Amino acid sequence: MPSAVCKYGGSEINFFMPQTPGAAWAKPSEMELTPSVFSHLLRRRHVKCDEAKPSCQRCVKWRGFCEGYETSSSARSTPVLEPDVRSTTPTKRLVVNNYNSDTILAEPTTNLFENETERQYFDHWLQYRNRLGGGFFDEQLWNETIPQLSRQHASVKYAIMAIGGIAQATRHSLKSTSPVQMGANGPHYHLALSYYGRAIREVREAKLDTSSLRGAIVCCLLFICFEVLHDDRKAAFSHINNGQRMMDELLRSSEQGDNVLGAESFEKDILHVFQRLIQQSWSCGVLRRRDQFLSNACSNSSGDESKSAQSWCCRGGSGGKCVIHNMPSSFATLQDARCWWDVTQHYVTHSSDIVLRVTHLGLEDDFLSECNERVQRHMNDIEKARAGTRPAMSEQWQDFKDALERWHAGFKSLWMAAQESRDEEERSYAQAALLQAHYLTLYGCVHSPLSCSYDSIAQLTPKYREVVELCGYLLEYQQRSLRPCEIFTMDMGPTWLLFLAGTRCRDAEVRNKAIRLLHEHPRRDGLWDSRIFYALTVRNRVLEISNAQEGTLEEQWWRLQHRSAHVDEQGRLMARALDKNPLTGAWELGEDNLRRFLFD
Repeated sequence: MPSAVCKYGGSEINFFMPQTPGAAWAKPSEMELTPSVFSHLLRRRHVKCDEAKPSCQRCVKWRGFCEGYETSSSARSTPVLEPDVRSTTPTKRLVVNNYNSDTILAEPTTNLFENETERQYFDHWLQYRNRLGGGFFDEQLWNETIPQLSRQHASVKYAIMAIGGIAQATRHSLKSTSPVQMGANGPHYHLALSYYGRAIREVREAKLDTSSLRGAIVCCLLFICFEVLHDDRKAAFSHINNGQRMMDELLRSSEQGDNVLGAESFEKDILHVFQRLIQQSWSCGVLRRRDQFLSNACSNSSGDESKSAQSWCCRGGSGGKCVIHNMPSSFATLQDARCWWDVTQHYVTHSSDIVLRVTHLGLEDDFLSECNERVQRHMNDIEKARAGTRPAMSEQWQDFKDALERWHAGFKSLWMAAQESRDEEERSYAQAALLQAHYLTLYGCVHSPLSCSYDSIAQLTPKYREVVELCGYLLEYQQRSLRPCEIFTMDMGPTWLLFLAGTRCRDAEVRNKAIRLLHEHPRRDGLWDSRIFYALTVRNRVLEISNAQEGTLEEQWWRLQHRSAHVDEQGRLMARALDKNPLTGAWELGEDNLRRFLFD
């Protein structure tokens, strides 16, 4: 029997669900859910107190209270909350379009809250939720479904309030803020941790049914949002991994679990959000090991065996193939193009050997081994090329080029129409421009991977120039559309695109424009932090100047391919590169702390 093991603080939660290859699944609402089918397994671990008065921050976060001290009820920062405060007044009942018709949701009301502080934190999240989806496309998940699920699941309500509290604790600044600094900004940080702990406890105590699994997945998404604001990327990566496991079980249990694009609205919406977050984790050097079946099942295998082995993010193609093989030749709307772009981008990222040398230390080997192995293969190819035996691009790369071109062929007419009606339909143009910029960036990763030649990367200059121009427009568009402030989203914004253009493009003018845009528009798009990318691109600009002083263009590019960066276990941003030793005249691999390049 398969299980999804999800670690939340001091507990592990196992969701067990039956899986029989080839067996038909009933609708979730019709399934007989018994302890033998679906159960919790909780295992507490000791959490060492940090001895902070009046209560330990670690215990507040993971348990909602601290057993290390005896504190009078009058000294508590927040009252003990009941797991689910029921409203005594009638509420408006509604059915979310395309959602499970058996699930009736209620609009959030003030009766959900125990006190005014809770309501204020919840309302703060509501005020900014439209930005979490990126602000370019309409996002039913963020705008409607999650707020309504806060009535059905107390865990979702507490997770939302935790985000509202942590946002207040950071004083709406997206720069890195320490717990001490957040704690000095009033009671918000302590309350945010407390609500976070309550959300975790509600997930533990939830009823054993498919609805609770949906609620746990939404909480997982909200926990990622919280940890990004909390600046704890290690925890954010862990929640992304947990979310993937739970998504696998949810889609396997649904009636259309063998088709990720044929699932119900909730499953499809949250699936695409997780695909984008997985893309972000890959760009940070953190990637789950791809399934061993992938190289074969996506092309050769068929039937129930391959279907049961495939991960949730790849199922849906005819004859047991990956869902990307069902991509239509054209897309009716930009929203359709975006959904299929998520599928295409995910397939190319996980199935190919494209990789970036930016990562995080202190993570488990399961998070890093896939990217580390990819990097090593590229470095071996680079050494072979220096020895005069540059390996030819394999047929596998051609498959990914073809996948990208199939998507772009279907998108091309929409892109042309958006350009023609830019003045009348600017929002549609912005949506299309975002997709075009992401396509061009992934095109560069596939056609000129880490081990590519100088000529290969130089040929991409026009595409990187277009990427920077599009990103400049997108940033200016959002600045006009939203209130002037630092933007925080959980979507695929322009930040990462500017970082790649600012480090890979061989035109210094294009690189400098990308750097300027990163500096002028501080923001976070999920795991992507413009301040970190700005520091890396500025350090690269210094490196480019010294590197250009010696050798041919190919030799200079070979040295640049040794660039890497990581965030160490102390949270320091470190960069490694080949630099010339002024004493010996040799090019040596050195490490540099980039703190001086981080701006406030």
